[in-house]
Amino acid sequence: ITNNLLTNWIDDISNWPKESNKWLIHYELTSNNQKILCRIENFVKFHKELDSFINKQVVNIVSQLFNDHAVLFKEKINFKLPGGAGFAAHQDTPAYINMGTSHITAMIAIDPCTIANGCLYVSPGDYLNYNPSITLDKATGIITKECEEKLTFQPVECLPGDFIFFNGYIPHKSYSNTTNASRRAIFLTFNLLKEGDFHEDYYNA
Repeated sequence: ITNNLLTNWIDDISNWPKESNKWLIHYELTSNNQKILCRIENFVKFHKELDSFINKQVVNIVSQLFNDHAVLFKEKINFKLPGGAGFAAHQDTPAYINMGTSHITAMIAIDPCTIANGCLYVSPGDYLNYNPSITLDKATGIITKECEEKLTFQPVECLPGDFIFFNGYIPHKSYSNTTNASRRAIFLTFNLLKEGDFHEDYYNA
């Protein structure tokens, strides 16, 4: 699969109309109150080529990382258009209550991911499983400011077509896109198949 082909598929999906009970399209407001496309979710089963690529090829890589069979849990395209917001420091798995205890996300860069356009930041450490040193805000579920200040975050800059894999316990965050170009990336989250197939449950919640 070439990045040009992936880009064409993402361009196709970005032009889909909003339809109920199918894919989910989310928008956001920039600092100057402009409404822009933020992300699209739940698109795989509606796109034959991406469905085949993800559920035949990517799932095999993630299964190797798990050393066990994986299944797609959720998917999204983050468009990160100029002025698009970042997200607060958090972990993924603690938010997926009763939907598996082990998750791995594959991020595929469609555009260059740089510090200026809001690339992913991760905090390296022992996060293969639950780490009690990470404290979460009970109201929002994000990592508390006191805890975040004790962590060291490193930017993960990428070229188009790069794959980044990270598990559901590693703290991560990003900043806003301050450039004049998009920072599109696909995020595919998988869980252990033996724990259940939660894709429909997640999107029907």
